[in-house]
Amino acid sequence: MSESPQELALTPPSSFFSTVSRDVGKEEGGRRLLGARKEFFPPHRIPSSMKTFAFWLASALLLGLLALPLGPLPPLGSTFNPGTGVAAAYADLPRGQLRLPGLKEPVEVDWDAYGIPHIFAQNDWDLYLVEGYLVARDRLVQMDLMRRMAGGRLAEILGPLAVESDAIQGALGLRRVAEATAARMKATDPETYQLVEAYTQGVNAWIQEAKRTHKLAPFFRLLKYEPYEWSTVDSFLIQLLMTQRLAFTTVPLIYDGLSRALGPERVDTLATPVPVTARLPFMRQQPYHTGPFPPEPIPDVKTYEDRRLDLLEAPQAYPRTRLGPGAPSAAAVQVGLAWVAQVWDALAFGEGASDNWAVAPQRSASGNSLMAGDPHLDLTLPAIWYEVQLRSPKVDAYGVSIPGTPGIIIGRTPYVAWSLTNTQNQQVFYYREKVDETGGRYWHDGQLKEFHNVRVTIPVRGQEDVVLQIRWSVHGPVISDLGPNFRHRFPYPEGETISLAYTGNLYSLDVKALYLLMQAKTAADVKEALQWWGAPTQNFAYATAQGDIGVISAGYYPVVDPREGAPWRILDGEGPSDWIGLIPYAYIPQTENPPWGFVWSANQRNMPPDYPYYVGVSGLDWDFGNRSQTIFEFLNRDRPLTFDDMARLQLSLHNPLAARHKAFLVSVVRQAPDASAAQREAADILEAWDSEMRVGEPGPAIWQKFWDAYVLEIFDPWWSWAGLKNEPGLSLKASWPPLMHAADALTHVAAHPEDQPLVDEALQIWLEDPGTEEVRTIPSLMLKALQKALDQLGEEQPGVALKDLQWGMFHTRQVASLLEVKALGIPPYPADGGGGVTNSDSASWRQVVEIPRGGGGWAMGVYPGGQSEDPASPHYKDQFPLWRDGRYKPLLYLPAFLGEGQLAEGPDRAGIKGQGNPLMKSPFVDDGRARLLRAVRMVP
Repeated sequence: MSESPQELALTPPSSFFSTVSRDVGKEEGGRRLLGARKEFFPPHRIPSSMKTFAFWLASALLLGLLALPLGPLPPLGSTFNPGTGVAAAYADLPRGQLRLPGLKEPVEVDWDAYGIPHIFAQNDWDLYLVEGYLVARDRLVQMDLMRRMAGGRLAEILGPLAVESDAIQGALGLRRVAEATAARMKATDPETYQLVEAYTQGVNAWIQEAKRTHKLAPFFRLLKYEPYEWSTVDSFLIQLLMTQRLAFTTVPLIYDGLSRALGPERVDTLATPVPVTARLPFMRQQPYHTGPFPPEPIPDVKTYEDRRLDLLEAPQAYPRTRLGPGAPSAAAVQVGLAWVAQVWDALAFGEGASDNWAVAPQRSASGNSLMAGDPHLDLTLPAIWYEVQLRSPKVDAYGVSIPGTPGIIIGRTPYVAWSLTNTQNQQVFYYREKVDETGGRYWHDGQLKEFHNVRVTIPVRGQEDVVLQIRWSVHGPVISDLGPNFRHRFPYPEGETISLAYTGNLYSLDVKALYLLMQAKTAADVKEALQWWGAPTQNFAYATAQGDIGVISAGYYPVVDPREGAPWRILDGEGPSDWIGLIPYAYIPQTENPPWGFVWSANQRNMPPDYPYYVGVSGLDWDFGNRSQTIFEFLNRDRPLTFDDMARLQLSLHNPLAARHKAFLVSVVRQAPDASAAQREAADILEAWDSEMRVGEPGPAIWQKFWDAYVLEIFDPWWSWAGLKNEPGLSLKASWPPLMHAADALTHVAAHPEDQPLVDEALQIWLEDPGTEEVRTIPSLMLKALQKALDQLGEEQPGVALKDLQWGMFHTRQVASLLEVKALGIPPYPADGGGGVTNSDSASWRQVVEIPRGGGGWAMGVYPGGQSEDPASPHYKDQFPLWRDGRYKPLLYLPAFLGEGQLAEGPDRAGIKGQGNPLMKSPFVDDGRARLLRAVRMVP
């Protein structure tokens, strides 16, 4: 290792998705620079942990799979040899008795036929320890790469092409936050910290066993390194990575750039605190909290001050990874990176699409509480979720966890069920710092203050360490220190110094909240638990055995004074726009037992127009509202709701946007004297279509192509006029919610002029032609868009008549293998659904629960993958066929350890038999594997 680490000019986060036309090792001015690359613009949120995880993992593993002489990597033939490779490393599940270091008392584990462990412990320490051990046994590669991605340690195993990723995370300071969180929890909440420590010991027990018995996954052999010991900091790193995935955004920088190009008055018609469609009669966004509210925002200063962390202490030294001799050749890695970049560029990742709801007993056919949820995240193999049952004298829960983090995130106890969706409030605020001529000081509160200089060291395999210097202000890291390309990526005036404040940098006790949730018996218990939840903010929908239902949008909501600037753009860093506290827990969006008998969330704005606190604007990114409308209309039917209805709603293909506007489009075509024959045929097809996004029909294809072209037809002239079409970060995107809201509102009032007073008249400025200042009409724009859509359909499916088109020709789903081998992944296949319907493309977990008055009850669930990350395991993707076909498996909530072979076929054993059991007759349930596969007794 060099004694004088080199410094590096860095590029912005978009480089995660760069193609690899690079000149690695190029010298300029005495510094090693990353070469030029072609940029392509990813979604505006920081690339998700799973995308980045797949990016690097596939890059590395693809090398051996190519079977080319590109370096010293061993061929994969021996790796997958049944006697010496995967099958040996991942042998059958343990059975009989297993000695596990660190246990205090014996622990019993049943595995069902899907490889899901049901853990029965006599104390919480042992419960969490065994959870850590079993999750690591199935997912250690995933866990190792996630902690490396968050902590900025990918280049240590992958070499210089991973430096950019490490630099971004080093600049944002996730490692600092994780270490500060661990230290604070250890000092102030030792009981909760011990749970994380127990999980950590379990992970390390497997790492040590795997090394000792030569059962480390083939990935480690391919990359020639060994995973270092797990720490509590690593679990917090993975928690922070998921927070980043769900909370971090660059939209204020985008709005700032758009405002400078198009004018703030015009852009602010899109950046509205209340969506422009919220007052229209069709849009039921359902405010949870109806007040009364204080006339002026009252910040919770005490909690804010208590949750702030000192992030300027130097982080502890990472253990250096033990590397084997040699490394993948640069040429091989370059091939892998370029190939994977193309894969990700081709995938269509939409905006948030999670759903959850709960139904009160008076609205259900059985008289029991119902709860359903389907969080939507990127779909990969291995999956983001790990399914498990946890039981001790205190904890009694079943659900899914994130590998590397202890406890269950979504699930149920015998008395309470819950699920999450993303709240979408603004959790990142950007500040324009006014610096002095030296660049070392900045103005704040009328004083010149010194920046704190943070040194980030990045170990690079086969090369010298790279050092990055990042300034920190009172707000947080100065992200513009990432380098000159950052300003090109997010254009703002030259010479600006931009910092950020982020809720992910506050002390968050999510582990404590989940620990209490896993003990919950009442709605009061749920509310008590969720006061500890910090980041990311999440909508927790819940139902209880007592018949209570509710939604609590738990987490941190920073309070700023909106009179001191526009928080959806870059704020003045001199002090007036600083955070002054958090929204008090009593006033965060929430509801309990509303008179209509159901609650729901679907990433929509979840507070009424008179809510006194600023929480964000359209584009940050409240959902467009289609799924919310579908859920409301389904649950509001004048008939009792059943357990199976919950599945029907999760699998719904109804597109309310199409149902709203296709009749108007049809009338526009039929009234147009110059409409083409193709346009008239398309109108006939749309008129006959029932707005269901079915794979084999032409209507969905025509509609979706039309709508995308229509949104672009409205806004493209302005983007072209301002020269924004090719600006990185500012290019036009038809699915961006603010544009969707505006197009929806403009179309509605064109079809229903009587509702014009319900829409801000300023929105009409987008119909002006920037070149001629003439006002374009909605019918003319619709006709142009329909013709462009038809032309595009013809280009993509030449020779296919309109009536013979099928939605599946254009809409597919896939679950990519992180090995990027077709046989090991789920290749693209024609699929129902799509954006804006509850059955969209990324339901990462589906869960339906019914809880009777006395507790217990029944549940079904499924996710598109399996428990193991080992492609040779029968549990690699064994749940996918059920998920693909819209079916579920019964969730075997065992009342006690049963032992191997004690659960027969069929959902009528193991405590799930009972009067009114909906699993017995549900057409959605596949019960063919509802049995125990293996059992083990773990002893100290």
